[in-house]
Amino acid sequence: MIVPHSGGSPPQSTQKHHCEFHECGEAWNREGDHAPRADHPLFMAHLPEGRGPMVINRDNPEPEERFNAAVGRAVMTWGYVEWLHSELFQQVATGQAGNQPLVRAYWAIVSFEGKHKMVDAAMREALSKHPGFLARWINISNRLQRKSRVRNKLAHGTLVSPPRHKSGDQLALVAAVYSKTEWPPEDELLLAEVLDTEASFTKLGNDMLELQRDHFVEFVREGRKVRRFQYPEELPPSG
Repeated sequence: MIVPHSGGSPPQSTQKHHCEFHECGEAWNREGDHAPRADHPLFMAHLPEGRGPMVINRDNPEPEERFNAAVGRAVMTWGYVEWLHSELFQQVATGQAGNQPLVRAYWAIVSFEGKHKMVDAAMREALSKHPGFLARWINISNRLQRKSRVRNKLAHGTLVSPPRHKSGDQLALVAAVYSKTEWPPEDELLLAEVLDTEASFTKLGNDMLELQRDHFVEFVREGRKVRRFQYPEELPPSG
């Protein structure tokens, strides 16, 4: 559901189109859900021609609720993928368990792109003498890069009706109203594609979990011990 700008001036990109923003308060639907009218120029300036933002159909809210639920599940599943990403980083790359300083370093990086560059470099080095594991990691790494872009589309998209491509669907996820670029029609996400995306995130997470498990088994088979991380002891007070 589209929520109107919370107050003050509109985003810079909209100011040049709608300097009358402050005079058009009557354009908002004030009947309880605060959704903008679908024909409000502030939003239409950002949406593909001929379409407005999706506002809940009070008579039949199920299609939008089903779509929103699917997006929510997919985004939450990606959170599971990122957690496994951090686990691979601290356990496989270091051969240690419970390395909290490394985990904190991972989560200190804001963007997933930055996280993944660090993890990928560490994993490639750690697995460089194990061609089988390295090949599996490279496959996972490439998928992580592709799927992270889809996750961003889910997290920053706008639900509109109808889709541009003729599919019979009534809803599609498109670039957010504040996006600088518009997705081409083939990049719009329909409900079936969102559900497939959630399944692909689950498969990716399971493959990462299997890599972690198999690497652990091989690690032990080689006679090595998985040590728990220990904090350096405090130095004794000087003189």
